[in-house]
Amino acid sequence: MSLTPEQIQYFEEHASDSLVPNFLAAYTIGLAFAYLLVGLRIYARKLGKAPFGHDDWLIIAALVPLSTYAIVGYIQLTFGEGRHVIFVTNLAGFIQGYVTAIVAYAICVVLTKLSILCFYCRIFFPTKQLYYISWGFGIFIVAYNLALIFVAAFQCIPLSSLWTGAPAKCIDTLPPYTALGIVNVVTDAGILALPIRYILKLRLSLTRRIQVCGIFLLGALVTVFGIVRVVTLAQAAPGDPSYNQAPSGYWSFAEIAIGIVAACLPTIAVLATRSYFTRVSTSVIHLVSLTFRRSRGSSGNNTRTSGNRDRETRRDENEFSQLSEVSLARGPSSDSRKYMHQGHGDVSTYVAGNLVERGESDLDHDPSGIIVKNEVVQTFH
Repeated sequence: MSLTPEQIQYFEEHASDSLVPNFLAAYTIGLAFAYLLVGLRIYARKLGKAPFGHDDWLIIAALVPLSTYAIVGYIQLTFGEGRHVIFVTNLAGFIQGYVTAIVAYAICVVLTKLSILCFYCRIFFPTKQLYYISWGFGIFIVAYNLALIFVAAFQCIPLSSLWTGAPAKCIDTLPPYTALGIVNVVTDAGILALPIRYILKLRLSLTRRIQVCGIFLLGALVTVFGIVRVVTLAQAAPGDPSYNQAPSGYWSFAEIAIGIVAACLPTIAVLATRSYFTRVSTSVIHLVSLTFRRSRGSSGNNTRTSGNRDRETRRDENEFSQLSEVSLARGPSSDSRKYMHQGHGDVSTYVAGNLVERGESDLDHDPSGIIVKNEVVQTFH
């Protein structure tokens, strides 16, 4: 990369320009939240005595490329990333780290999205349509991320010419990177919307269905980060790659870190609403309310208010008791066994509506036959 004397003079005059704090914040906060949420997910599994599924192992595996991206990023900061190109001290290490980060990004995206799809298939079964759609999404996700890795690895032939300056055949990577970024955002939106149809079929009150949908739609934040990443990538000025293209780097890391966080939210939401947490929070709220009402001389109304709250709580519990738990401790019947995904035959489930035995043969078509694991419906009792 050749620089004009004017560019060199400009870079020297703006030697204090630095995006290093942005990288440090993205790497540190992103890693902390991703590891924290995955840890809570594992804790929720242990607490609920539920076996690990494919989705759990995939999200744990996603921490490897995420950590690789962060480690490479920290090293690149010592080479001059986040500053103007004339301050890059190790051009070969900088470019090699850049390519490695792209590969780690693609692998992390694949593992995270496959984890979410496996989670859907495990939670909402036996829904063959969702199963096939998830498979289609999964194949497409693997394909376009392989294309991303291919573009990064073969942007120049030989690739070493990027840091040696040897003659080579190179392509402009901005168009394919931008196009693949848009595809990534579209798949984010598609995966986000995938379970909504099945949640709305559950025989819960409208409020409960909205609450369950809300847990899943928290993943919309990933789509927002993906859009920001694509915009920063498309608007990056040519030249000075260590500085101009830096925003797309830390936004890319933020996107995959938030993706892991979002993938864990539906699984760990039950921790926030377990019975002992609920009792403590209810007691605190009641105590504050009681103190406030006494200060206004309306203690006579507190008993009625408390009674109303108890009746409302019992009503909610009764509503969720309709989600009859089917204990599989004695082993599933021959009819119901065929609807269960391999590896999950020992997990107790809740049935939306009536018992499975009432209509097992129509589970693929009858909304009341959608089986939902207790980690979703338990979240809101």
